[in-house]
Amino acid sequence: MSNALVVIIRIFCFSFQVLANVTLTDQSILEVGCGRGAGATWCVRTYAPRSYVGMDPSQDVINLCEKYYSTIPQLSFMIADLKTHLPFQNESMNVVLSIETINLFDEIEAVKKFVNEITRVLTPNGYFLWCGLCDVDGSSVLVDYLTANNAFIIKEKVNITRNVLHALDIQRNSRTDFIERYIQPADREYYRLFAGLPGTQLYNNMQQGHAEYYRVKSNFKLYEHYVLNKPQSERIWEQFCSGRPFFLKIRQSLDHRLPLDSYLLKPIQRITQYQLLPKVKSHM
Repeated sequence: MSNALVVIIRIFCFSFQVLANVTLTDQSILEVGCGRGAGATWCVRTYAPRSYVGMDPSQDVINLCEKYYSTIPQLSFMIADLKTHLPFQNESMNVVLSIETINLFDEIEAVKKFVNEITRVLTPNGYFLWCGLCDVDGSSVLVDYLTANNAFIIKEKVNITRNVLHALDIQRNSRTDFIERYIQPADREYYRLFAGLPGTQLYNNMQQGHAEYYRVKSNFKLYEHYVLNKPQSERIWEQFCSGRPFFLKIRQSLDHRLPLDSYLLKPIQRITQYQLLPKVKSHM
């Protein structure tokens, strides 16, 4: 795929789609599958985040990123296996981005591990932003699992197929010229398909409605769920747990001075400036 194609698609996704209505200034950002770093660089220069880390499983790709963008402040790149572990501390990222990485997470076990890692590294009320190809009903293994995961709320799920086709049309001539100039004849058909040129199966599938391109904005809402469900949790504790010998025995074996139900209060204490109170009030 040509540099021009990578730049136009990824920056299009960044500027007009994935980043819509999400504040990135002075935030810690992680991009999973950063590719050649064009979108990451644009994002840092445009929004001035506190930090921006681009991750990719390809050492060659990371070498290119470091070669061209290593001098940009707040921007760094690293190689990592995206299917196993995100090498960051718990609650260290405000936003996690993932653009066109659906091929990495096409099996449910890989998706589960990935979402668990996102859940671990995101701060309370953080965002996971994804953009890529889906089936005609907007489904994919990753999107379906996110929808079913109680830790996330899908804020937006928007079909942007027409926008992506328009972006591909804009670069049609330059991409065709690049392939004719620099790609060996035996490999050109593959590169035309990979580049999404008009007339290829990828382009036609989107144009004819056999595949669709979506953006998904999901919000990590575990703590809001906790607050909203706390009254029910207290009722369950009083009905089934409070004063029962089993729990008293556990408390004594752990040498806890406070009743076990007192630890239900702990998560809310981690939320600064009572940021959830207005949202809780709106549900009352």
